[in-house]
Amino acid sequence: MKNIYDELIFMGNDILYAVKDGKAGLINGQGKVIADFIYDDVSHKASIYYLDQDGLDFEYFNVTKDFYAMSLNGKIGVKDYSGKTILEFIYDRIKLLTIKDETYITAIKDDKYALFNSKGEIIISFGAYEKIYSIDDFLFAVEKDNKWGCLNIKDNWIIEPQYKKCCGGNFELELIVFKNDENKVGMVDKNNNIVVEFKYDKLHIIKSNCIEVKLNNKFGIIDNNGNAIIDCLYNQDEIECYDDFVIVKKQIKTESSIVALK
Repeated sequence: MKNIYDELIFMGNDILYAVKDGKAGLINGQGKVIADFIYDDVSHKASIYYLDQDGLDFEYFNVTKDFYAMSLNGKIGVKDYSGKTILEFIYDRIKLLTIKDETYITAIKDDKYALFNSKGEIIISFGAYEKIYSIDDFLFAVEKDNKWGCLNIKDNWIIEPQYKKCCGGNFELELIVFKNDENKVGMVDKNNNIVVEFKYDKLHIIKSNCIEVKLNNKFGIIDNNGNAIIDCLYNQDEIECYDDFVIVKKQIKTESSIVALK
């Protein structure tokens, strides 16, 4: 006989959020219960994201292949699939992050942020920063006193909060993109040495040694030392970046050219 549920939401990793008799639990694709039906039914809030201006969202329930966060009596906690409690059910919001097969847990309690590892051990204490969010692998943007910095939880280095905004980064290259008080974007290394001058309106690391930049409403390509590969003369849809080359399309003359990347 098939099990009938009030609600089923596929969450990835062969896991479904299920509601039965007003309580939520988790089942796998074969219908086996992997989290008992004891949790709050918050499926009606599944499409509501607490998304702030820096791109961070916290969910009412979420899963990884090893852990799940659910709501119990109005509070969020984390368990593994053996039933072991990783974080007690005392938090207002939780986000599970899988970074290169490692799980990290960002939590909010009383409007304060903290970061935990997969054992439930605290990495960044509540109140150390006003906000914390992941930007690339082991890189986390942090805010304090309305200024932003960046820390690498893998290699234990930090750029103290001093910029208007953290706009991204690349863990492998150890490069971080910031916006300064003049609303100009540039890039620094892990020691806060300026690698790309703060003069751009937008900067996006596409891949190693290929960075898309926007200046005066036009787009171009620079390398990760700030040297121009393609000057900022084009609309965004006129540049296509691939592994070893960039295609530049000039729409006015309907001509195309190719530029090799060194």
